[in-house]
Amino acid sequence: MKALGRPPFIKGLKARRKVIYAVTIAILSLTGYNVALSQIGSFNQAGVVEDQSMGRIGSVEATENRVEIRFQIASVDTIREFALVEYGIEPYGNYGYRSNESAFIKQPIALQYSASGHARHPSSDISSWIHLTDSEWVGGFEAPVNLYPCSAINVPANERSSAGYPLDRYCFDVLINLYDESVDAAGTRTTLESYPTTWLHHYGSGIDGYQITFTRVPYYADPCDPEVFSCSIASDAEVGLSRVTGMIERTGVVQIFTWVVIGMIILAAICAITITLAVMSGARPPALGGLAFLAGLLFAVQPLRSALPDAPPVGMDLDVRIFYPCILAILVSLAVQVGLWVRRDDYRA
Repeated sequence: MKALGRPPFIKGLKARRKVIYAVTIAILSLTGYNVALSQIGSFNQAGVVEDQSMGRIGSVEATENRVEIRFQIASVDTIREFALVEYGIEPYGNYGYRSNESAFIKQPIALQYSASGHARHPSSDISSWIHLTDSEWVGGFEAPVNLYPCSAINVPANERSSAGYPLDRYCFDVLINLYDESVDAAGTRTTLESYPTTWLHHYGSGIDGYQITFTRVPYYADPCDPEVFSCSIASDAEVGLSRVTGMIERTGVVQIFTWVVIGMIILAAICAITITLAVMSGARPPALGGLAFLAGLLFAVQPLRSALPDAPPVGMDLDVRIFYPCILAILVSLAVQVGLWVRRDDYRA
């Protein structure tokens, strides 16, 4: 006598329960993960850190006739090693005034802005000039600033360079030099003889994936000869100079994602080696399915490499130490299994 199976509705009920269990477990897991994440703090996907030196000093606040320059980092390209900086002009007193996002210039000003210099010294930088004439409205402007691995420009040796991706850090300088281009009673321009009180300040909110740290230092920080240069932030402001140094590094979220991708590449190599060892030991027979799996791994690893943040160029330390060996391991495993598969003796034509 044939045994009766379970009614279809019983089977359907159990299948629905499994789906409900799976959804419940997923929701509880995500909830617990986010609660734990909130307890340890966020990873600051976009952040700007400014130390106390970035605040205005009293002598600047007390000066009525001054020109301030605001700036923000608009974009970062770590592959070509430059950042795009947006500038805005804020004249006060005899130099003009702001209205909305524009500025009205009442007294001619020459503005020199600079990219980073090698060895963090402005004397080796690349500078550009803007001449602002009186009785005109001006807006902002933008310019690139060069990035350099911090370890290459006289900062402490423990700072990471570009070779340390994804822990790489980049430094840069934003430098402003202002001159008063007014004409005196004799009709002589006062360029290089007088200058407005100058202050450079940051106003942006950062860039997703990066944390930017700003510090204000004297224009001629090291070496500095007091008889030749102004060697303090206060004296810089009096002679039309202002300088801010910055450091760009990847946020914790970006670094974690990078290591997850690298872990997937390593796992692919481990899987390839494990399957190959099983075939070589006779625990599993050589099979066409195994060859297809290894070939799929070989072509899947490269897109993972391309998914790394900023898609760094091939040849970095991470490639030499991890990516190349993993690719080689998968390729050798595929070659070994192809050799074992074509030598199978259980098939006769």
